[in-house]
Amino acid sequence: MTEINATHDGWAICHDGINVIHVVPLQGGNKLATGQPYVEQFDDADDTMNRIREIGLGMRMTDEDIDAIIYQNLGG
Repeated sequence: MTEINATHDGWAICHDGINVIHVVPLQGGNKLATGQPYVEQFDDADDTMNRIREIGLGMRMTDEDIDAIIYQNLGG
């Protein structure tokens, strides 16, 4: 179990580096616990989207699958 304390509002990307990506909106001061081994915190939507794309490409996901994750979680 991986836990973080959100230091600011933004998003967390939780992933396993293999085939799972979760994107979670964060509020500063809240805690997040996940079963994924990697958690990365971002305060900028563009940085979050770019990192989702990098992770997805590393997992050999299709552009359509990556775009779906971005759209579902960030609306863009």
